[in-house]
Amino acid sequence: MDMNLDTTTLVFFSPTHTTEKVVKAIGSGIGFPRREYVDLTLEVEGPERILTDRLTVIGVPVYAGRVAPLAVERLKRIKGNGCPAVLVAVYGNRDYEDALVELYDLAVEAGFRPFAAAAFVGEHSYSRKGMPIAEGRPDEADLKQAKEFGHKCLEKLQQPDCFESFFIKGNRPYRSVAPSAPQAPVCNENCFGCGECLTVCPTAAMSRDAEGKIVTDAGKCIKCCACVKACPKNIIEIRPQGKKSRRIYVQCVNKDKGGVARKACTVACIGCGKCVKVCPFEAITLENNLAYIDPNKCKSCRKCEEACPQNTIIALNFPPRKPK
Repeated sequence: MDMNLDTTTLVFFSPTHTTEKVVKAIGSGIGFPRREYVDLTLEVEGPERILTDRLTVIGVPVYAGRVAPLAVERLKRIKGNGCPAVLVAVYGNRDYEDALVELYDLAVEAGFRPFAAAAFVGEHSYSRKGMPIAEGRPDEADLKQAKEFGHKCLEKLQQPDCFESFFIKGNRPYRSVAPSAPQAPVCNENCFGCGECLTVCPTAAMSRDAEGKIVTDAGKCIKCCACVKACPKNIIEIRPQGKKSRRIYVQCVNKDKGGVARKACTVACIGCGKCVKVCPFEAITLENNLAYIDPNKCKSCRKCEEACPQNTIIALNFPPRKPK
């Protein structure tokens, strides 16, 4: 193809930075002297951009086998004006299903000319200690592969038939995605209000209330878990929203043994295990002297709250108990 290009524009939506890493590695493999970045992650509002005379790499995360809805919305601000494009989907170790096909259609509609596409594995947004999902991905080997892919894209672009039709796995119509259960990130009383979570939320769903506490608008939250991974104290987690935003949680992160924990805090979890014994739903586990309530198993019976000798378990937004 006779096209005198020296600029790569890297366009990505990447709340937890996995897609960003892959796209930048591909850009490195392409190796053009000029490289520009269009990070749509925190761009709640932005101008329409018309790109000309550049190779564009477009990277998105996969949510439930489709392009993340917010990425779809923000990509519509970018117009390709005939620019050649490399399409990239990053998925959390299950499958990318129809995401690449959907991204191809979005790119063509925006005026790009896709000629290459790839899917890479990235650490799942819900991955955490005790439930790792593609932990640490993309790793060094993944990024090396991404860089090599970028070099191959450049080689293909130099061929006269580079824009001929090519195979992309996926289906049209795309898979349907049912509405997810209402969930939102929550933190406990150990939050010291650093505000790190506020700076990484792509929808501005998190804010401070009148008392300075971090609160989340569940209607805006896309469950990307950027806040979870950014929290310096690791006390934010995605939890189902119960009726009237009720929830039950352990307001402690101290993993010291009983006596030591008590000296540090009067309401510290001492690992006595009484909550584990009384829970009829096996929703509570004890690890490293610290109790954890699984929100997906908890039925809000509040027996654990009654059994806790330290008042460490909090039942939030429940009505006052009736006197016995």
